[in-house]
This record gives sequence, structure tokens and C-alpha cells, in this order.
Amino acid sequence: IMNQMYPLSLSQLIDYKGDFNAPVRIGGPCERDTLHFVHINPDIPSAIPIIGDDFFWGGDYAFLKEEIAKNKIDPQDFLFFIGYAGWTEGQLDEEFKNGDWIAVECDVEWLLQSDVSAFWRNTLKELGGESAAMANFPKHPKLN
Repeated sequence: IMNQMYPLSLSQLIDYKGDFNAPVRIGGPCERDTLHFVHINPDIPSAIPIIGDDFFWGGDYAFLKEEIAKNKIDPQDFLFFIGYAGWTEGQLDEEFKNGDWIAVECDVEWLLQSDVSAFWRNTLKELGGESAAMANFPKHPKLN
């Protein structure tokens, strides 16, 4: 769910040394007691490439904490999430076929620098057409 913030920061969730103040987003409804992260740091062991060789999921938490303590990494290179969104086998494919999702090209730099509060609206505006019109819908249309 990349556009909703979790009420606690990373320093409130895990113990580490160093000056690394990173916000945490809500990743989805599954396992809200787990912490996940995506990043652009290829030096983190066990990180899994998810977009080419430039964007990774997870990696070694102990190594991450050591690098934080040494001030060797930049919080701007990371997105942290509580929980995740998951699907059963074939469910996501079916949802795409039904038109439940809007697919966009991923610009990693834009993703990392994006204003969380405007993430959804800015994405729809970038698409143009009907999608851009949806960007102007109120958060809760029934309250309009």
C-alpha cells in the first residue's frame, strides 16, 4: 500500500545505533507484525533484485543495522513497510484481467522521492486521460 504511513518510525520499531530517521509505510494487510524494506543499495547481502539491478527487496537486517551505526547508508535510498500485500496463486493475474489494477512503469528515483500524501494522485495524473480525472476524486466520495 505505498501511500499510507505507519504511525511509528523505524527507530521506534527496531533498536539500532546511528542517525537514521526513516519513516515506515503500511505495506499491506498481511502479517502486520513484520518489517520489510526495498532499496537501491546493491551492497546489502541477500537482497533480492526486483526491478533490474537497481532496486531490491530486503536483505540482511544485521548488516543493515551495522551500516546504519556506521552512517554508511542514506535513509533516502530505502522504503520501509509494516506488513505486505499477498495473493493466492493466479489471483493477481485474474485481478489484472478484470481491470482491477492500473499498471505503470516504475521509476525507482521517483518512487523513493515521492511525497507519500500525493503518491496516488500524482501517479494517476502521470497516466493522463481517465486516470488523471480520477486523481481529483475525493478520498471518500460518499462524504463529498
